[in-house]
Amino acid sequence: MIKIGSTLTTPKRLSLMEHLLYRLRLRQGGLFLIKTPEKNGRSFLMRYLEKSLSVHEIVFTANTSSKSLLSWIGKSFRMSSPTLSDLERELKPLYLNGRHVILLIERISFFKEDWLEDLNAFLEKMPFVKVVITGTQKELHPIHKDKSLASKILSRENWPAISFPASLEFLEAYCPNLPKRVRFLIAFTSHGRPGILQKLADHISIFKRRMTRRTIQVILKNYSLTFPFFPRNFGFLMFLATMGLIGYFAFHPMMEAWKNKRLENARQVLEQSLMEQQPQTTDTTQETSDNEN
Repeated sequence: MIKIGSTLTTPKRLSLMEHLLYRLRLRQGGLFLIKTPEKNGRSFLMRYLEKSLSVHEIVFTANTSSKSLLSWIGKSFRMSSPTLSDLERELKPLYLNGRHVILLIERISFFKEDWLEDLNAFLEKMPFVKVVITGTQKELHPIHKDKSLASKILSRENWPAISFPASLEFLEAYCPNLPKRVRFLIAFTSHGRPGILQKLADHISIFKRRMTRRTIQVILKNYSLTFPFFPRNFGFLMFLATMGLIGYFAFHPMMEAWKNKRLENARQVLEQSLMEQQPQTTDTTQETSDNEN
């Protein structure tokens, strides 16, 4: 894994972040959507984009107090109730001077329900603005459903979960005091989501002596994370896999023996037919020689 500041990330995630930075600096204005499940490090992604872009670009980052799109941006210019024309008057000179205007929206829930109408009108008025939105598939669905906004989508990316080996490295770096068996169970349970890894690791110390699958299920249930982070039917799936292996090793030799028997019978029939044809060929040769004489 790669350490960025105080956070560990994977090469795949770093590659995606650099790809996003390149596209944000190169492409024209529009929507950049990043699909990611809950507890999967979207805050880290937004902090990285903000820190990297704010050096040369104009960046606005949404937060829990950003109830309205227009008032949120207007606060940066000390405007209480700005209109689209007011914001255009402030933002367009920045764009004409070579600065990119980028909005980072970590969660759609930061805004009111009717904020998509404001977003559409905002992009219609100022098509040079770039908007990065992260969310689950359910959260991003209204944007895809809106035909006007869907036509403004320039990029769709999937923010990946970290792999199982990377989860183990993550826990080994941040929680080295946990037993290996505990780290294995946490890494398996989290399904590669750093938020779940940290949540479990922070509340696991009281269970150090006895850490079982059931213990993790209880912890996850207390945080409303039981499903689908941990497969409830894991035992049943293991039973099916075991029965499948037993069936394979039991029936495979029988099938091979039956196949070899069929090949042997076919070979015997072929040899017998060749032996029957050989005397007939000899008799025909003798008759031909007698007629010639």
